[in-house]
Amino acid sequence: MRFSALFCLFSVCLFSGIAQSATLPTAFDLRNIDGRSYIGPVRNQEQCGSCWSFGTLAAAETTWNRTRGLYDDQTIDFSEAFLTWSLSPLYDGLHGCNGGNLELQQNTALIEYGVPLESDFPYTMTDPGEDLHWDAPRYSFLDWYRIPPGDIETTRRVLYHIGAVTAGVLVENDFYDYTGGIYTNGTTAITSKIPYHTAVNHLIALVGWNDDSGDGGLGYWILRNSWSDRWGLDGYMNIRYTTAGVTLHSSYMTLEPWDGASIALENDDDLTATPWSAGGTLNAHGVDLWGGAASSVANRGAILAQAYSADELATARGVYLWGGPEGAVSNAGTIVGLAGSENQQASAYAVCLQGGLVNNTGLLGAVAESYADQALAFGIWAANGGSAAEITNSGEIIALAHESAMNAAYGIWADSRSLIKVTNTGSIEAYADDYAIGVLLTGGPALLQNSGTIRGSYASVYALQNTLMVLGTGSDLFGRVFLKGDEDTLVLTGNGIEDTAFYDVETLLMAGNDWSLSGDSTFDTIEIALGRLGMDGNLTGKTSILEDGFSAATVP
Repeated sequence: MRFSALFCLFSVCLFSGIAQSATLPTAFDLRNIDGRSYIGPVRNQEQCGSCWSFGTLAAAETTWNRTRGLYDDQTIDFSEAFLTWSLSPLYDGLHGCNGGNLELQQNTALIEYGVPLESDFPYTMTDPGEDLHWDAPRYSFLDWYRIPPGDIETTRRVLYHIGAVTAGVLVENDFYDYTGGIYTNGTTAITSKIPYHTAVNHLIALVGWNDDSGDGGLGYWILRNSWSDRWGLDGYMNIRYTTAGVTLHSSYMTLEPWDGASIALENDDDLTATPWSAGGTLNAHGVDLWGGAASSVANRGAILAQAYSADELATARGVYLWGGPEGAVSNAGTIVGLAGSENQQASAYAVCLQGGLVNNTGLLGAVAESYADQALAFGIWAANGGSAAEITNSGEIIALAHESAMNAAYGIWADSRSLIKVTNTGSIEAYADDYAIGVLLTGGPALLQNSGTIRGSYASVYALQNTLMVLGTGSDLFGRVFLKGDEDTLVLTGNGIEDTAFYDVETLLMAGNDWSLSGDSTFDTIEIALGRLGMDGNLTGKTSILEDGFSAATVP
């Protein structure tokens, strides 16, 4: 490994400091917490492609039970039939007994509509027609959140503090035939530029873990299936932490507002994480705050998290802040996460946040290096469920992943079903052999304002939902731009030159002084409100000349 060179890259040296880390038990099982079970009997989806309903409700039920203190015979039992037949017609990606696209729209459905009890709408594989039980009392949830891809530590903490985790898994022949032991295979790495788009074909729930690595490998999850108690270990499976992509596509529900003491941490010192091992994983968190409803970290010093191992899966986070929608990180100093493993995966974050705000005026760096099957690096990973997320950068953000069979780097990855706002006047750079994306925006609508540098060899910007992208003077994009929403708009203000291609953008609005686009791009419409737009590349789209906000002339 070449970490000495990486230290030089970020001008960080090793400091003596304090790393804060949560202590979890080596084994945990929602079926047996002090002799009490917080989940009901295993269900059977039968010959119906409704796993998306069963995996979701297994997790939702345990969250409800833990929050309300219900166990054993008191545990709640929600209606999978209601999701399968009543809610699926309301969402494009859900198809009843014909499966779902696992985009977790069913989580949103539990927030928007709720779900009745199994006793009010018993499970059926037969289309009930108009008898959809909308008159039954329904139970609703507050929010749902994503877990970072391959994040074993966060998954354990969610299981311990909140409830079961809904997760996707890739089912192959030997999965069907499982009868006992610890299930292991080599399908462990992401296969898509959007990690949670990695191919999975079955939704399940994780209800516990065991750090006993047995043969010196990783520990295992306790997986709850929906194929009756005649499958596996009475309906359950012990599955290695990364096997079958089981931690690449996962989420959890919340029932009440985030609680816990909010901590405002201010750092002007040099801090270095103290790594700890658990279940074949090595973890290092420079700052570790979990559970504060509005906790914040303000750094003006230097924070370093380094996890390096020969045989353990390595995860390093400079700042790890997991809390409610008001959580915030501001950095005017240096925050670096360095993760490396010779024979296992590696993941590195400068900032890993469940919260709403990141402001960087300093340096954020993440480097992941692995000689195994996967290395992931995130300058900022921030998710905020159904609440808005805002990231402002006037400093430097660098993410680098390399050496592994598959590696991906993201300067910023922001996920929220509400508005995502990113403002960049600094530098955001991502480097990787497979997927390097400067800014990745997923979940909901986005506003991206850029007058700085954004670089990614696969894409400078990739946004999944409707996006308003405003480029001002000083904007410099290196890498293609993909705006995948149905109503995306690119606005040009000030002056600039962009030698990149824009894909899937519905509207280009020229509202600046003098711009030149040199890449080959296709827009549905090009609207000229102000200034001069030079087209040095192959730029196509129905063009309108605007006067006082109205179309005065159209050029085909």
